[in-house]
Amino acid sequence: MAPKENVVENNIELNLKNDFDKNSGENIKKTNEENVVKANKRPAIIKFISVNKKYGARLVLKGIDFTIRKGQLLAVLAPEGSGKSSIAKMAAGLTRTTKGQVLVRGVKASRKTNFVISYQPDIPFFKYDVTVMEVISLYERFFEDFKYKKAMKLLRHFKINTKLKIDNLSTTALYILQVILVSSRDASLFIFDDPLVHCDPKYRADIIKIIDGCRKDGAILLLSQIADGIDDITDLVVFLKRGSIYKNVYDADGFENEFGDVTLNIAYKEVFKNA
Repeated sequence: MAPKENVVENNIELNLKNDFDKNSGENIKKTNEENVVKANKRPAIIKFISVNKKYGARLVLKGIDFTIRKGQLLAVLAPEGSGKSSIAKMAAGLTRTTKGQVLVRGVKASRKTNFVISYQPDIPFFKYDVTVMEVISLYERFFEDFKYKKAMKLLRHFKINTKLKIDNLSTTALYILQVILVSSRDASLFIFDDPLVHCDPKYRADIIKIIDGCRKDGAILLLSQIADGIDDITDLVVFLKRGSIYKNVYDADGFENEFGDVTLNIAYKEVFKNA
């Protein structure tokens, strides 16, 4: 049995620890709330307002609502065939909504908003008989905001030979090239449609870091069926299920209240376990 003095000291230490844990929790919660308030004061880069999308008689998206503000990254998470690419194309102004609005910096998404958007489609659009360098040169000529030196530095980092033809690149290198091109512009909105699914997992952390770096210039819309590894870069999360928003989370507290102390990848598996 512990001496009486030790029992008193232990009780004091326990009370101090409980007070510290309580105060720390309150401080973290207060900080999160303050960060949300600050974020909501930033200009809105893109808004989806009650968006529906049909292809013929088939309704693929229903009631899609979200806002991404400058400096934020929103991840739309869903398995393949859930409508992610339709969201990406409407955000990029490449296809129209059936109902509702998509606004980019307050203007309806269309050709008029193309110059402020950098978009990576889920399927590469390059001609396969051109070289990597020819693609880089095309981007440099076509986009005034293209950062040539940044693109070349990233190509060297991933050891992608600029003399190779697109047809000779590995699948991973092809998708990394897309991410490099998109992230090397000075845009207001960066759209990445499933940039991780076809890439070797050993490059995932580097790709995620590149995507996260785009928030310095604008807002990021990341659409993905891969949730692993993106916890630290995600500000807002939308789980898309059967064409509708199944769950959305706008801050760390909201995520923890909804899923507990788990990673985004575990939450993804839980949401889509029967999908």
